[in-house]
Amino acid sequence: HTVSTCIDNVRVSSNDPQEFVTLIRQLMARCDKAHVTVNDRQLWDRDDATLLQMGHISYIGPFVFLGEEYNAETVRNSEKNVANLQAAFAAMSEHNAIVTRRRFASIVGLAIFMAHTVDLGLHRFFSLLRAYARLVSPSSTILGDVQWDQPMRLAPTVHADLAQVVGMLTANPAVHLRPLLPPGRSNAD
Repeated sequence: HTVSTCIDNVRVSSNDPQEFVTLIRQLMARCDKAHVTVNDRQLWDRDDATLLQMGHISYIGPFVFLGEEYNAETVRNSEKNVANLQAAFAAMSEHNAIVTRRRFASIVGLAIFMAHTVDLGLHRFFSLLRAYARLVSPSSTILGDVQWDQPMRLAPTVHADLAQVVGMLTANPAVHLRPLLPPGRSNAD
């Protein structure tokens, strides 16, 4: 049997230059051993100094990776994600806008991802998180035969919580990156 899978993006980082080079070489060796196709694979067959320079250019940024904008020691949400969140919330907030379970789940899912990026704790938005959990859970007893694209009524407290979260996220503050955790050393993974 053949198994096909796709790993879309991989980020390798280290505070130690030699460890960075070692990690890049290990990643490439593992990909080669597993016959993984790496786009522009030849770019990674370089001497140590060139690999370090490639890593340093990415480090000093700014660069966007998976919706997060990195700039030296800070990270914030990409402008594209901020604009998408603003536009989606504005469309949902229009008079007579149809709010579906799918639209609500998409907006809250993006907000949760973005909140993690900038260390925004969502614990104080209980009504929003409770509504999200209830509406997206396939085991929820309140759903019955409700489909993803059927209109739903959003409670004013939930809408108010979402508005507050969107407002905080559109401020888009840059936050300091957390310290790196050491990578696993086992080749068994």
